[in-house]
Amino acid sequence: MMATFSALATGLAALAVAFALLTWLRARQRTARREAAFPPRGRFLTIRGQRLHVVQDGPTDGPDVVLLHGASANLRDLQISLLPGLVAAGFRVTLFDRPGLGHSQPCAPGRSLLQQADLLDAACAELGLEEVILCGQSFGGALAACWAVHHPERLAGLVLISAPVYPWPPEIARSFRLLARPLIGPPLAWLLSAWLPQRRLQTALREQFSPEPVPRDYLRRSGFALALRPAALRTDALERRGLFSDLQDMVARLPQLSLPVELLHGTEDSQVRPDRHAEPLRAEVSGARLKWLKGAGHMPHHTHADSCVDAIARVARRSRAGLVPPRPGTAERTHPDARA
Repeated sequence: MMATFSALATGLAALAVAFALLTWLRARQRTARREAAFPPRGRFLTIRGQRLHVVQDGPTDGPDVVLLHGASANLRDLQISLLPGLVAAGFRVTLFDRPGLGHSQPCAPGRSLLQQADLLDAACAELGLEEVILCGQSFGGALAACWAVHHPERLAGLVLISAPVYPWPPEIARSFRLLARPLIGPPLAWLLSAWLPQRRLQTALREQFSPEPVPRDYLRRSGFALALRPAALRTDALERRGLFSDLQDMVARLPQLSLPVELLHGTEDSQVRPDRHAEPLRAEVSGARLKWLKGAGHMPHHTHADSCVDAIARVARRSRAGLVPPRPGTAERTHPDARA
């Protein structure tokens, strides 16, 4: 009997090792295919020992705009949505893959908003960018706000699209909670990278864009599959886990913002609720203007791209005019009953 149990245990152990090896090989193969399908589009900067992927486009003498993408994304997300309109409007646009996503290395030793803001501000200095209009979507908007309160000297204005800026009880999916754990997270990242079916991507995207449809060619053009590499899955999970405390550290500084600020938020955004973020920020920050996007969900930079480009242009005009922000509580707002 003991010999039977021993043989069974040995067989199960061998199967486990074989499955682990197969998972490792399959994840590496899928990672290689994903990176071949969506190679770097720009150049690399080494800032404080970290490699950052950056793309620049537009007239060299145009006003500078820096675009920051959200979670589970990369710079292609903004390159296919906002870049064409901004270049046509005469802006020089700089896009970064945020640390740990796309083709940029993770921040060492951590991934906090402030660490990313410090690194990207240093990258802008390396590129010679001054008087920058900073635009971030979702997590990229939280990063943009953090950047603005800690490094305002380089910035001319701020545009936040569907951005979380206040701490609220985190609603993190179970998969991300597990991925963020130190012991189970790394092997789970390899497991998901190897075996997650394609239909799960479509489900995740429908949730992000809801109630609006996902653009037909989004998966093909956005490089969303890069987020399924093991390292990117871990980065995404750790960022989500740390966001609440990062926002707690930042929130007391928000009223100090003295830049022109434009806020855009979809009326139907269920991912980042506007009543918890955009509305309070409009009331608290001098010079903040809130534009509602009627019927839009969490991804209006795709579904209402013209409105986003217009907001960036408004910040540029306000900055050049040297407008003094109004007193707190008197900031311009588009009333929800007249949402556009």
